[in-house]
Amino acid sequence: MTPKEYVALTQSTVKRRVYTEEDISPDIVSACKAASLSLSDFLKEINERDWTKVLIDHLNPRLDPALIKLLESEVIAIGAIDDPIPDVKIKTLDNGYAILFSTGMREFVYRLSRIIATRFKIGDQPIEAGLHETARLIAEVFWWFKETNVAFGPQYSINNDQMKVANTLAMEAEAFLLCHEVGHILSDTPGMLEKLPNDIIRADVQAHLDEFAADFFGASLVLGFRDEDSPDFATTLQLRYAGIEFMLLIYQCLEKIGMDFGDTHPPACERLAYIRMATRRYCDNDESWLGLSEISRGIELIFDKIMEILDSPSEHAQYFERKAQELLNDLNLALKECTGGVVPDYVNFRQRAGEIFSTGYPESVLERMAQVAKSFYDDVYSEENEDEANDSERWVRFQQFKLLLSFFHELPDGAVKSRFMASLGWQD
Repeated sequence: MTPKEYVALTQSTVKRRVYTEEDISPDIVSACKAASLSLSDFLKEINERDWTKVLIDHLNPRLDPALIKLLESEVIAIGAIDDPIPDVKIKTLDNGYAILFSTGMREFVYRLSRIIATRFKIGDQPIEAGLHETARLIAEVFWWFKETNVAFGPQYSINNDQMKVANTLAMEAEAFLLCHEVGHILSDTPGMLEKLPNDIIRADVQAHLDEFAADFFGASLVLGFRDEDSPDFATTLQLRYAGIEFMLLIYQCLEKIGMDFGDTHPPACERLAYIRMATRRYCDNDESWLGLSEISRGIELIFDKIMEILDSPSEHAQYFERKAQELLNDLNLALKECTGGVVPDYVNFRQRAGEIFSTGYPESVLERMAQVAKSFYDDVYSEENEDEANDSERWVRFQQFKLLLSFFHELPDGAVKSRFMASLGWQD
């Protein structure tokens, strides 16, 4: 089987997701309008084009012509598969290599990069979210992934310039993933491992030399220097290097929530230390290194805070409990004010609930939903004779349950909807 046949066969075994207008966020719709691109054309593009081709086009200007020729040959095939689990893997075949890139990886990385980008101050536009809040938003994305295996998270404010940074950062992070796999192919090429500097091949990397070598070659490809005449090349390099570290910091958090890559990869913290050492070695001096790593150091500060939250959530409980209680107060008020009449006020609740549930704090919200559901089911199965006053209270509890059930029933089908519905004791 040729690499192209292997990729095609793998893609054919997975049902491809078809994106609709409901899947496109309002800010993307606005961006399409600003670019005079119709939403239908945009949907056609993302539904028909293989995402890996976008990545390769993004990388081509910085790659050596010989490598471009290799990537376009029959020896290598690269393709995206519709799988919500973030993953990139390489398959060695008798006559070449197949690289498979999950769509879940693209969505997961982009969701995180958007939140990171809200920390970028561009021009006179202020940074609205504090460091602690930014870390909380990202930690919740990891929480949702652990719960549902999909990229999901709360909403937040982001401007157009920050969205451009988010897109660039995500593209560079994904480019590193792809180039890491290409790095494995380069490592298999006779004589390539000899190109690794002797002081980089230390005894403590021998157990995973193939992975460290792939990281080395992959990072070199991402940084690239063939397009160094481009405007603002220093900033371009900063974002490219930031994308590399960003991806490894993501892996570090995935390891923290229980994903195990130990059978094939060294710990992300070791890979990160190795990349830093190797990259710093090629900088002319400390000033050059500090300039290159300026953006990545800022991102690392955010991830340090995320790791603190994931490591010791109790130490941050007071801050989060206070914010979560404010959110629950809003939810309780909405449930109270939208019930008690002949029918629940679905329209008013839907508008208020959309703002409440998009804020985050899922554990607290899901717990409150479970309380509403329990009260409803207790009423249903209660055999006690209720007086008129209790009948009124039961009616309110019934309406509150209906409001929540109706709101979440209208969400797009998927793991996130199922998790919310399950908290109400309801299985689709």
